[in-house]
Amino acid sequence: NMAWYANVDYALLSRYIFSASAVMESSSRFGDNAARAMHIGSNSWGLFPSVSAAWVISNEDFMAKATWLDLLKLRLSYAVTGNDNLPLNATSTFFASTAFLGNYYGYTLNSIGNERLKWESTSTARAAIEAAFLNNRLAFTLEGYISNTKDLLMQKQLRDVAGIDTYWTNGGRMRNRGVNFSVNGRVVNTRDWHLDLGAMIGMYRNKVTSLADGDFDTTIAGATVRTAVGHPVGVFYGFKTDGVLINQEEADAASLYIINKDGSRTYYAAGDMKFVENKVDGRIDDNDRFIIGDPTPDFYGNFNFRLNWKRLTLSSIFTYSVGNDVYNALRANLESGSDIYNQSTAMNARWRANNQQTDMPRATYGDPMGNARFSDRWIEDGSYLKWKSLALTYELPIRSTVIQGLSFTFSMSNIMTWTKYLGPDPEFYSGSSPLYMGIDSGLIPSSREFNFGVKINL
Repeated sequence: NMAWYANVDYALLSRYIFSASAVMESSSRFGDNAARAMHIGSNSWGLFPSVSAAWVISNEDFMAKATWLDLLKLRLSYAVTGNDNLPLNATSTFFASTAFLGNYYGYTLNSIGNERLKWESTSTARAAIEAAFLNNRLAFTLEGYISNTKDLLMQKQLRDVAGIDTYWTNGGRMRNRGVNFSVNGRVVNTRDWHLDLGAMIGMYRNKVTSLADGDFDTTIAGATVRTAVGHPVGVFYGFKTDGVLINQEEADAASLYIINKDGSRTYYAAGDMKFVENKVDGRIDDNDRFIIGDPTPDFYGNFNFRLNWKRLTLSSIFTYSVGNDVYNALRANLESGSDIYNQSTAMNARWRANNQQTDMPRATYGDPMGNARFSDRWIEDGSYLKWKSLALTYELPIRSTVIQGLSFTFSMSNIMTWTKYLGPDPEFYSGSSPLYMGIDSGLIPSSREFNFGVKINL
């Protein structure tokens, strides 16, 4: 990786502030023949400029009489950034050693290289206003932005004849629009007591605006994630359910079936899931899938407080998210009822007798009817409120030629979470790609932590 940087800053009369910068970058992750790139020697280079301007309105002469206003500032910016989040060998075609039956090894195709791979670039325009009042005891920031991403880095599915599942390519465009609002204030300000409160709320809307080769699906941890024009990136694409067929009369009335490999039909029976048809023909297949969830939250944010009494300080942070859908892959495995491995106790509610009212289908080895297929059974509301941290600090009144300050801190993190989500933690991380957003693959959740620290200033 190599990059060159250039930057210019200019301020006039403490009122008008300008900045411009540029980054020219090359990476071995890029293809040597990257499309629409600068080519210097045998390498592909990308140029990413940015400009910003700010106007401190409160410093203008016509604002001199506004003594109640401490700061009023307008910010505008435009920036282009590049994303090279690619595997190191995405541009190379190579074979890898593969074990067969645990005894034999041979080389199989592992990657189909793409020498035209380039960075994904995002252009973002931002506008913000900052204000402070009452001797800086109350301040807020309101920011809005629009970003457009082109040359999306994505893995596309290949047909079985290719010998591998996916390959890396650039293609498509995406748009994000959002707004963030934050407010901070000193509610109590006496000689011994100080109380600061703050809050932030944000929301954004995402939409894929174009795709070079049309819509496509990606399979991740048993989920099907659809990338489709006109929809947010990473929406869940699967089957809708309408309860369990509680008896044979209901199953006969529904008259739903699947097609076997030999072309024969097998009809859904009592105890099977009742799937909703998208293409109404009685046959349940991939044509009956819907968009069943969106991992993008309606809004998110945090709020915090800081209470200070003499040399003792108590501070805390809460985070929240509302309206985001989550695929619970761990529950999909532990409640499938399709194999001999241990299942969760939720399986005690499975269908076992006619007219039993339950939302859990019968357990059938191998799941021939696909009752456990990717559907809205595994999509949950991931909204949550989390008590993220709490810290208590005491500063000892010590001043000497050697020690300038001594303080002790006791802190806790991931203290408590309020949510309807059935997984271990609604705040999880499964991968850096946007396609992994909202997929809980069962990784170890955040643990509750207790820390004690000593800070010495010399």
